[in-house]
Amino acid sequence: KKADFILFGRRGRYEGMSHRGFLILEVEPPGGASPFILVGTHLQAIAAVDDWDAVGAQRAQILQLKALLAGYTKHWKLPVMVLGDLNLAPTAYRDHYLMLLGELGLTDAFAFLHPGAEGFTYCSCNPIAAASPFADGGSARIDHALLRSGRAGAAWRPLEAEVVFKELYPSPDGNIPVSDHYAMRVKTEYFSN
Repeated sequence: KKADFILFGRRGRYEGMSHRGFLILEVEPPGGASPFILVGTHLQAIAAVDDWDAVGAQRAQILQLKALLAGYTKHWKLPVMVLGDLNLAPTAYRDHYLMLLGELGLTDAFAFLHPGAEGFTYCSCNPIAAASPFADGGSARIDHALLRSGRAGAAWRPLEAEVVFKELYPSPDGNIPVSDHYAMRVKTEYFSN
């Protein structure tokens, strides 16, 4: 129904030249179901806990998303799904993860279905990630599907969530994964009055 791309208001020094932001779609499902908002994004990466420029940029991006969603969802009435590489996790930059869930009223589909499970999407066992300048030997679930039901009776129900594309594929450089991140596949059910 409607699509917008909004650039981040603040970017960290390593991503200052990138054109990242929020792709926001208002989706009108078939059959007369209530519309919902779908957001795709790639938030600021934080390479070190003392990289205050990156930490501040990521926090500003979360607050920008909160403000955008308030407008796009007609003050929280429409349901929302946020997808992407959010560069934060229940175990890494936890305060930003909790801020995103709490202040935006979002539910982490993977955590909802698999409480306490790791579900790493950025893993030191991935050879591309292990060779990255951001690699510190750690692993985290930084790719997400976050859901929020609407106030007008429209709601999401997570049905499945799993980390996929862990397989190695042949390449001229040997067998490698598709990306430095594994993917998060989520299946949901959408209810609407």
